[in-house]
Amino acid sequence: MISKICPRYYRRYISLPLLGPILNEFTMWLHKRGYIANSIARSLLDSVRIDRFLHRHGAQHLGDITQKLLDRVCCYYLSRQPHIPSTVRQVKKFLKETR
Repeated sequence: MISKICPRYYRRYISLPLLGPILNEFTMWLHKRGYIANSIARSLLDSVRIDRFLHRHGAQHLGDITQKLLDRVCCYYLSRQPHIPSTVRQVKKFLKETR
C-alpha cells in the first residue's frame, strides 16, 4: 500500500528501525477505515519522527514500545507539530487491535 501512496519514499518508510516492519499493515488499516491517500501520506511522514523519538528514548524493538512511551511522544510534539499526536493515537489503536 505504501508503494502506491508514496512510491518514491517506500524504502525509507519500510526501513525505519521500529515502525518500518508494520507500516504496510498500518497503511492498509488506515485505508480500510476510510482515510484518504493524503492523510495516509501525512501519517507515513509523521511515522519517521515518531520512530526517531521512540528510538532515541530507548526502544530497540517493536515490543519495547509502551503506552507510556507513546504518551511521551504525544506530549513532546503537541506544541511543536500538533498533527503528530493524532498519528500516535492511530498507531496506538492499530497496535492495540493487531498486536
